[in-house]
Amino acid sequence: MRPRHGLTKVVLVGLLVAGSGLGCDWISVVGDPDLPTPTSPHTPTTDAAMAPDGPAVLPDGSDAGYEAMCRRYCQALQETDVLACTSTGRQLDDCKAVTSSTVDVCFDQRCRPHRVSLDLCFSQCDSLARLYDGRCPVSPSSDPLCPLSPAEHDAACRAGCVL
Repeated sequence: MRPRHGLTKVVLVGLLVAGSGLGCDWISVVGDPDLPTPTSPHTPTTDAAMAPDGPAVLPDGSDAGYEAMCRRYCQALQETDVLACTSTGRQLDDCKAVTSSTVDVCFDQRCRPHRVSLDLCFSQCDSLARLYDGRCPVSPSSDPLCPLSPAEHDAACRAGCVL
């Protein structure tokens, strides 16, 4: 029986991407630039890390803390997508254009129904840190995607995940 080298390559690439811990829908980010951009690259899933529908209410009765934390999660998701996209060789402006609606779509589909837990926010920071550290190993940098040192960047992401 002849080995299927094409299938083997696809499986290996899939395992590498899955093992990287990317918290984004990288296929829609790095897909064919000639195809139309999807309107909603980030749809809610039944991910075990997502909180069930219902309010995450603070002791004072508001959910402002939850909304701020969840917005930070969405921003980290967008930043992860931009870094993943540029790591494939695409231009920064193209990657920003593809991911421009990520925060708003994420907020509507994941934050409004209270589907983002603190653990998921921190996990997204972990995914972002892996990509950021790979692109921004030294500080200061002239790279527009690297405004902070990796440690400062990770600390800022994590600080945004606290209710």
